[in-house]
Amino acid sequence: MVVAVLGGRSPSAVRSVAAILVWWGVLVAVAFDLAPRAAVPRAALACTGLLVAFGLFTALSIGWAPSAEGAFAEADRVFLYAGVLLSAVLLARPGDAGRWADGMAVAVVVVALLALGQRLFPGLLPDDRLAEQLPNAATRLSYPVGYWNGLAIFVALGFPLLLRVAVVARLALWRAAALAPLPALAGAIYLTSSRGGVAVAALAGAAFVLLCGRVRALLALAVAAAGCAAAVAILDARSVLVDGPFDGSAAKDAGPEAAALIAAVCVACALVYALASGRVRLRTSIPRLVWPLLAIVAVAGAIAADPAERVRTFKAEPPVQEAPGATPVRGHLSSSGGSGRWQFWDAAAGEWREHPLAGGGAGSFEPWWAQHGKLDWFVRNAHSLWLETLAELGVVGLLLLAGVFALGAAAGVSRLRGRAEDDRVTVAALLAVVLGFMLGAAIDWVWQLPTVAALALLSLGLLTGPGTTPWRRGERSARMSFGARAALVLAAWIAICAQALPFLATEEVVASQKAAARGELGEALERASSARAIQPWAASPRLQLALVREEAGDVRRARRDIAAAIARDESDWRLRVIASRLAVKAGDLDAARTALARARALNPRSRLLRATVGAPRTR
Repeated sequence: MVVAVLGGRSPSAVRSVAAILVWWGVLVAVAFDLAPRAAVPRAALACTGLLVAFGLFTALSIGWAPSAEGAFAEADRVFLYAGVLLSAVLLARPGDAGRWADGMAVAVVVVALLALGQRLFPGLLPDDRLAEQLPNAATRLSYPVGYWNGLAIFVALGFPLLLRVAVVARLALWRAAALAPLPALAGAIYLTSSRGGVAVAALAGAAFVLLCGRVRALLALAVAAAGCAAAVAILDARSVLVDGPFDGSAAKDAGPEAAALIAAVCVACALVYALASGRVRLRTSIPRLVWPLLAIVAVAGAIAADPAERVRTFKAEPPVQEAPGATPVRGHLSSSGGSGRWQFWDAAAGEWREHPLAGGGAGSFEPWWAQHGKLDWFVRNAHSLWLETLAELGVVGLLLLAGVFALGAAAGVSRLRGRAEDDRVTVAALLAVVLGFMLGAAIDWVWQLPTVAALALLSLGLLTGPGTTPWRRGERSARMSFGARAALVLAAWIAICAQALPFLATEEVVASQKAAARGELGEALERASSARAIQPWAASPRLQLALVREEAGDVRRARRDIAAAIARDESDWRLRVIASRLAVKAGDLDAARTALARARALNPRSRLLRATVGAPRTR
């Protein structure tokens, strides 16, 4: 939740601090023999081992990735997630999974209410300034996560967590309180206009009921669905809250009114469910006849949706004028266009065919898209974790990463059998979170959002670790051997250092940029030089050095620095553009044309580069 609010789309500094804190917690807990708090199951060891192996392979790809800096950053991301998973494994006691799930549910509710409140009460909460960066996307709710689809999927993963409490809570008051926020969560998802968020919420909710197999779970989902539909209808009837403008008097009047109505729907759902759930025992199973009826309804709905036509529309290239987020909320939700995803996925498949075994290296999709993609859009991620991993790290990387989730899901399914009702429902909720994340990661870049991925990694740690094992009276905490503790402490320290390097370098680059903006070029040069010393393999500190020296009029040294940056990231066409500009300032027109020609080859669809390179020579 803290990362969501402070980090927006999780800039590297926030992510690095979060990783340092996670690994520092692991280090302290292990060093002072505070963890593990129970015997670690083999499934947890295997799952953690696979994720660490994936991180090491990502780091190894520095050797063939186009940018060592980018590959290092991707490895750091994986090790952050390994720390999150390991924290759940080491710190959860047997039977504690329910408490952890409650904490995750609270975090989702807080973020969802912040998001909804930002739209319903304009000016009360800050925006994330996304509209300044992408004006056409201003209608889609993204605060506080910073990306509309990421926010929607994060909120959607909270559905099974809240449904869990609504099913297992002993008191009707707690059952009602758990179900009450769901209409508000649905309202937040609707305002994001995220079809992926809707799909993840539907899958996670359905998976929870299917895995539980209890009438009370089906009842909770039915009441929640009715409340969600009512909340969406309230917002849909007030177009100014959906498609804007959001800063006028109409929005200020409609927002509190919609908030009051949605709150009333939440209370009504809570009361209805509190009364109805008391008449249904937790142990009552869903009759077997219900499943084929639900399957028939699902198949009939799929056929009525004309899947062949939807697939054709999804694969079609978006209109030239369309950019991500440009379509109004209601129009986007009802459309079946792919918003360029088919083209992103096709490009990822093309990179994989070029490097089938080990891929093009971590972080390589962005330059591959710039050179080989079909749309004139800036795209950093393939909008699919599985295809991007296949493209960047090949079959080896995909098997390692997919193995983590497959093993976690298998462990969850095995723990459904022979458990008490409360434990079974908790396992079903955590497993539904993992399945929902796997779908979300298949259609968007939520792996790059620690806010979202943390829910899945915590769930994996609980499913494979002691958290979902039965609690036995008198059971003592497990003791780890001195050698194992020392090895884990050393690994945690290495992970902290690996996270600290890019964090410190980024801070120095930012400080250099601020100093340059103030006109203090001496300090700017010193800070950029410090960043270069911290990350000698990175291109960004050398780029900053080149820009500062250009500002100071030292074109000769600026050209040397930009050449060093290009040597560390030969695939970045933007560095070539800067090199061309510096060559012009130095009077070296042949070098300028060569640099621009190379930039055009790296990004052939750029309108700016086509016009510049195609211009006639002048003397």
